[in-house]
Amino acid sequence: MIITDDQRADEMAAMPRTRRLLGRSGTTFENAVVTTPHCAPSRSSLHTGLLAHNHGRMANNDPTSVDFSESLAVWLQRAGYYTSHTGKVLLNEGPAFRLPGFEDWFAQASPNHYNYFDFNINDNGVVKRFEGPENYNTDVIAAHAVDVIHAQRDSDQPLFMSIAPITPHDTPVGTQNELAVTVDPEPAPRHVGAYADAPLPLPPSFNEADNSDKPMSVRNRPRLTEQQVEEVTANYRARLAALLSLDEAVESICDALRETGRLDNTILVFTSDNGWMLGEHRYGGGKGVPYEPSIRVPLLMRGPGIPAGRVRPPVTNVDLTATFVEAAGAAAPYALDGMPLLRPERLRRKNLERVVPLEIDFDGRGGPFDTPNRYYGARTVDWKYVFHTHTGEEELYHLRTDPHELSNLAEVAEHAAVKARLKAEAKALSVARGRSCQRWVKLPSP
Repeated sequence: MIITDDQRADEMAAMPRTRRLLGRSGTTFENAVVTTPHCAPSRSSLHTGLLAHNHGRMANNDPTSVDFSESLAVWLQRAGYYTSHTGKVLLNEGPAFRLPGFEDWFAQASPNHYNYFDFNINDNGVVKRFEGPENYNTDVIAAHAVDVIHAQRDSDQPLFMSIAPITPHDTPVGTQNELAVTVDPEPAPRHVGAYADAPLPLPPSFNEADNSDKPMSVRNRPRLTEQQVEEVTANYRARLAALLSLDEAVESICDALRETGRLDNTILVFTSDNGWMLGEHRYGGGKGVPYEPSIRVPLLMRGPGIPAGRVRPPVTNVDLTATFVEAAGAAAPYALDGMPLLRPERLRRKNLERVVPLEIDFDGRGGPFDTPNRYYGARTVDWKYVFHTHTGEEELYHLRTDPHELSNLAEVAEHAAVKARLKAEAKALSVARGRSCQRWVKLPSP
C-alpha cells in the first residue's frame, strides 16, 4: 500500500510510470473519495477500517486518541504476515510513536516532520538524522522499502507493507504544527524546474466569480488576487515536480518485487489520504472542505485476480482496509465499515447507485481556514449532498452535468425529492457502523 500526502486525483498526470505499472494492468477507481479529508482522520480510518465518527478523530486538530490496539497491521500479523511501515504515520507524531502490529518501523519523526531534506526517522526505535542533498525524503523512503523487499526474498512469510511518503505535502516553516506557515514542496534536485512552465489548470470553479449559492463560509471568501494566483501556480508546479521522484519510487518498488519473484502474487495499491484545493471556489490551498478537489484521490490497484479497467461507483478509504483483510484471509474483531474491492462487480446493483459518506468536525484552528467546518454528507456517482451542521446550510450538486460544483441545487424545487432522499442517507451514514455503512439508492436524473 502506497499512500501519498495531499495528492489530488488529477495529479496522476505527473506519474506515467505508476499509471503504466498499476493502472494499465489493474483497476483505476474513477470516483475514489476519502470520507474525512484531513490527514489524521483519513489515515486512522485506513488503519482501523472505521469511519471517523466510529474511531473518534474527526479532524487533524481533534485531540481524540484513536485506539490502534486492534488495527490492520495487528490483524495481518496474526494472519502470518511480516509487517513493515515506511514513512509518515498520521500527522506529526513524536519520535517514540509506533503503531501496533508493525515488525519493521521506519517512520517520519518530529520535529521537521514534513521536511524533504534534513529530517528525522524513527528506525525501529532509534531516531536517525538524514541530512544533505543526497538524502531526499522520497528517495530514502523508497530505498528502505526496497531493502525490506529484498531482505524478505527467502522468507516463507507473506509481506504487508505500508509505504507513506510525504509527497506532495507542503513544507512547514517555523513551528511544527497545524498553524505553521507553509512553502511549496521541494522536488528532488534532479527534478527542479521540470514543470517550470506548466500552466495552472483553470476549471470553471477556479476563483469562482459568483459563489452566492454557496454556504456563508465560502461566500465570505474574497476572490484570489493576482499575487495569490501566482502563488497557487508556483505551488502546483512544485507539487508536480515533487511527484516525479515518487513515480520513480513506485517503479523501484515494482522492480524489487519482480526481482524477488513476488510481483505476480502481490496486490499493489496506490492512493492518497486526501486531495488539495488549487484555487477552486476561491480556496488557494488546503483540504477539509467537501468539494471534489479536496475529497477525490487517486486509487489504482493491481494484483492477482484484479481485473484491468475502470470502475465508476464511488469507493472510500475504509474499503481498502476491508480489501486487505479479505485478501490476506485475516480477521478483524469488529465489523468493518468498508466493503472489499477485490471483485468490483459487488459495487454495482441494478438500477441503484452506491452512496458513500462524507464527514468532518473541524473547529477552524489551524490549516488555511479560519472558520469552523462541520458537515456530513452523501455522495453517489452522479450526486452529492452536504449538510453543514453548524449553520444548517445545505448543498446539492449533480456531478455528471456539473462536475465543478458551480450550481447548488439545494433550494431548487424540482430536486426536492433527490435532496430529501440524500439527506436521509447522509443522516443515516453519519451514525452508521459496520454493514449499515453499505447503502445503495435509486435517484431520478435531473
